[in-house]
Amino acid sequence: MNTDNVQPLATFENLEDPDYFYNYVTQLLDTNLPLNYTEPITLKQEIWVTVLLGLSQFMVFPPPSSTLSWAFFKRKVEMVEKWMELIERASTRIVGLYNEPGNLAEEVLTKLLGLACAFWVWDDHNARDDNESYSATYMREKAFRAILIVIRALGDNVATTAPSDRRLWQLLRMFLVECLDTLQ
Repeated sequence: MNTDNVQPLATFENLEDPDYFYNYVTQLLDTNLPLNYTEPITLKQEIWVTVLLGLSQFMVFPPPSSTLSWAFFKRKVEMVEKWMELIERASTRIVGLYNEPGNLAEEVLTKLLGLACAFWVWDDHNARDDNESYSATYMREKAFRAILIVIRALGDNVATTAPSDRRLWQLLRMFLVECLDTLQ
């Protein structure tokens, strides 16, 4: 696997196009985080942080409306699913991803929780697609699975970080408190 192919985002404007976004993330996954490669990645964390933060800004999902159906958002759902797949693979394979300075973990967890809530609301509106893998229920479960993977990655980093670095466990605690508040 060649980790030299990880490049910062070319332009954020291009990523607003669902096809460009989907193809960009698919190429990133296939080239840098293929399914058949399971070795930990220890290089270029700062570029991965930049890429993941850049992609995260497009992860907003609109609430249900009386004028737009779930089917209308099919390409957006595919984009979100591809982004969650990238988050899952990056969180499990890139060593120290959430140790880098910045707010990547907070940004990713906030976006994932927001998506899970949006899909929950859509599920109440019986959002279905011909392809069951893109139902609101499936997407909500995928968002929660991605949240768990990020939390596990944070926990792994807390266990291996020097005791004086409290930022990660404080972030983890803050997120868990917010999740509990959301559920109440």
